[in-house]
Amino acid sequence: MTTRTLGARIPRREDPRLLRGLGCFADDLPPPRVLHAAVLRSAHAHARLVRVDPGRARAHPGVHLVLTARDLGAVNRPTPLLIPHPALTHPRTPPPLATDEVRYVGEPVALSWPRAAPSPRTPPS
Repeated sequence: MTTRTLGARIPRREDPRLLRGLGCFADDLPPPRVLHAAVLRSAHAHARLVRVDPGRARAHPGVHLVLTARDLGAVNRPTPLLIPHPALTHPRTPPPLATDEVRYVGEPVALSWPRAAPSPRTPPS
């Protein structure tokens, strides 16, 4: 009867491997010739963007590409929501990158693609 297994301990085959740190995850298998994007985010809740100067980042030999709102041009615009809701007064997404002002802490300001994958523990400076 199946009621005997309810609440019973079920040994899992993967536990010893994971507990010893021998697990293999998707991030452990980098595909060849793939770049990882790093996002420069606003540290301010509400601020005017006077200038975004990507010159130093672009000149760095370890950086493949840097994009700002100016580089995106007409592509940097809000898009309709995939699933609009009637209660939303402005059913659109924010633009991908901030242009004249940032509206919240963490709003994307610039994108960069370093040649080496950025560490998830170290925020971009």
